[in-house]
Amino acid sequence: QALRQYRLALKTQNAAEPLVGLAQLYKRAGRRREAIQELEQALQREPENAFYQHKLAEIFAEMGYREQALEASMRSVAAAPTDSFYHWWMGDLLIAMKRPEEALNALRAAIELSPGDDHLYLRAAVAFWNAGKRNEAVKSIRLASDLDPEKNLYYGVLAHFLYETDDFEGALREEKRAANMDDYDAELLERLKAELN
Repeated sequence: QALRQYRLALKTQNAAEPLVGLAQLYKRAGRRREAIQELEQALQREPENAFYQHKLAEIFAEMGYREQALEASMRSVAAAPTDSFYHWWMGDLLIAMKRPEEALNALRAAIELSPGDDHLYLRAAVAFWNAGKRNEAVKSIRLASDLDPEKNLYYGVLAHFLYETDDFEGALREEKRAANMDDYDAELLERLKAELN
């Protein structure tokens, strides 16, 4: 029924939104190639739409086409340079692509636009660590925990960094602070460790 409604909307108006709606439906149904076709048509109508470029990047990333995802992500950043979300997303993608220096550039831009977002400092810590900048990684995760002292995950990440840099005393201290992590954060910590070189 939703497909029918979007198709009806396309007959009555020359807008991009119904195409994006169709793309979302196809994506949810696992029909990613069709979703890409709909998004590409939407972008022919509105090439400067950052949100549509981002949706295209998401689908490419899900399909494992990271270079195409990066190209679409770069276009979303170019279309909305003052939106920290698009910089963050590109930084995250570059971390997954094992390109930490480039990820740091994207994450620095995101942080400049949204300096109070603790999650950005967490992602920057991962990029710093993978770029071999361990001191900067420690500083970045400390900034994240300063911004949100209630988030025990950050103490767990810091403990891991300190163990890896042979600061066992500091690591034990942070481990105690991380002891109140819930199951979700404990699982997230393990996934973060898997991301680290």
